[in-house]
Order: sequence, then structure tokens, then C-alpha cells
Amino acid sequence: MRNKRNSAKDIIIDTASRLFYKQGYHSTGITQIIAEADTVKATFYQHFPSKDALGEAYLRKRHAEWLGDLEAYLARYEKPAEKLLGIFEFLAQWLVQEEFRGCAFLNITSEFPDAAHPIRGQVKAHKHTMQGYVQGLVAQMTLPEGKNKEVIARSIYLLAEGAIVESQVHGDAWPVATAKEAVKMLLS
Repeated sequence: MRNKRNSAKDIIIDTASRLFYKQGYHSTGITQIIAEADTVKATFYQHFPSKDALGEAYLRKRHAEWLGDLEAYLARYEKPAEKLLGIFEFLAQWLVQEEFRGCAFLNITSEFPDAAHPIRGQVKAHKHTMQGYVQGLVAQMTLPEGKNKEVIARSIYLLAEGAIVESQVHGDAWPVATAKEAVKMLLS
């Protein structure tokens, strides 16, 4: 008997996560997921009524894991400014580890042009959480007079997102390093 951690549902999600991230959502079929998860169609549909339901589960899992990894990395820092700069250190390591495959959420967004699609809703939720995380750190800071915390927080968020995209495009971490330097200037 499988324990909860290795349940058929978890194995299907893990398999789909690997394949969706590596191959793309629309390029990955349910038949391939079922075969590589070493399960059967009935078990798949018992847990996921559709591929889109599996796609949403994939993104929820990815969100929890990615955010957990980021927070664990940033736990070494105490000050909000250190954490903000640490985001870019984390991104550089993560992008290299993932061979510059990029953001799973941005990658899947390109496959769903309908902004009202539930998969896009998961992407928006992840990005909203990330933006809120940065805003929370900036809100804790004392900045020089005349600096607008909301604008700075949004700018840092956009620098992080842009750095991810450009690192994927170029297959190199220089965009993250450049974005980190821009954040230093914003915070000074």
C-alpha cells in the first residue's frame, strides 16, 4: 500500500510536473503521463476529471514548492533589503539548476491565450503572491524621502520577472545579476 506521499495522485502530479515543465503543457498527452506514472486510465480519471484539472494541480504544487524554496533560501537574511537582494541570488541559482528553462508559470501562460481560463487563474495567483511578497519586504523598509514604496516594490517585482525571462532567452544568468544591481540603485 502506498503512503500519502507516494499516492497514485501524487505520482501522477509529479510525473505531469516534470513533463509539463520540460515539454510544455499542450505537447504532453494524458497517455504519456499515465504511462510514465506507471498507472492506468481509470486511476488517472479517478483523481483528475480532465487534463486541465491536472494542470491546475501541477501549478498549485509548483507554487508551494517554489515559494517554499525561496523562503528557505531567504531565511538566512534578517533585513528586508538583504532579502530583496537575496531573491536575485536565489533566481540565479535556480535558473542554472533548471538549465534556464524559465518560469513554469510564464511558460504555461503562453499556451493559454484566454485570460479567463482557470490555468491562467493559477498563474495570476502565483504572480500576485510574489508581488505581495516583494511589497511586504519593501513596506518594512525605511527609504530615503521621496521614494515611493509602491513604485519601488513593483519595479523590483518587474526586474525579477524580466530577469527570469531574459535569462531563459539568453541561457545565462547575467540578466539576474544586472537586475540585482538595479535593485541596489532603487534602494539607495
